[in-house]
Amino acid sequence: MAAGRTHACQESEGKNAGQNEGQNTGGNDPAWARRPAEAILHPREIDVSEPQVNLQPIYADRATGETYADARAMINAYLTRFGERAGAELNGLDATGYTLVRKGSASIGINVLEDHGVLLFVAPVMPVPKKKTEVLYRRLLELSFLTTSDAAFAVDAEREEIVVRALRRLSGLDYEEFEDLLETVGKVADQWDNVLQGEFGGS
Repeated sequence: MAAGRTHACQESEGKNAGQNEGQNTGGNDPAWARRPAEAILHPREIDVSEPQVNLQPIYADRATGETYADARAMINAYLTRFGERAGAELNGLDATGYTLVRKGSASIGINVLEDHGVLLFVAPVMPVPKKKTEVLYRRLLELSFLTTSDAAFAVDAEREEIVVRALRRLSGLDYEEFEDLLETVGKVADQWDNVLQGEFGGS
């Protein structure tokens, strides 16, 4: 009797457990199958607004607080200041936004490329030689890794020349940055033009 009652209780408990499981899981479907998809895939999704981007260029020197009407006015002011500090009179930009500054044996072209929003310094070093170009290009890449600082060697394909060049965004350009780039390009070109010409020759 006791054994029979125990067996019945076990059957009853098994049925109750099955019923409870069915109530909790909805039959054979797993619990997660009935949860909203967004609760599974994006439990903590938060809308983030796009950052505000200031597209208006800034032509000002933070050190002095002086502002300029446009990029050319800023660079002309920097050229005047550089000439005063160097004790030399420099030509301002021409109608195309170009001027030339000499430093040692280097001639540094300064180009205001307003359409691109950048200032480009270029100093010719030597013509691209007819021989040993692969060796030369490797040497230039190695030098450009650290030796040339913020400048780098490049090839002017239009003129077939090896040059030293530096590129900087016009907006937010301080005078100290302008002077540093001009000094660096001039120093690298002056230091390496004779060395490279002696090693690789001209065209």
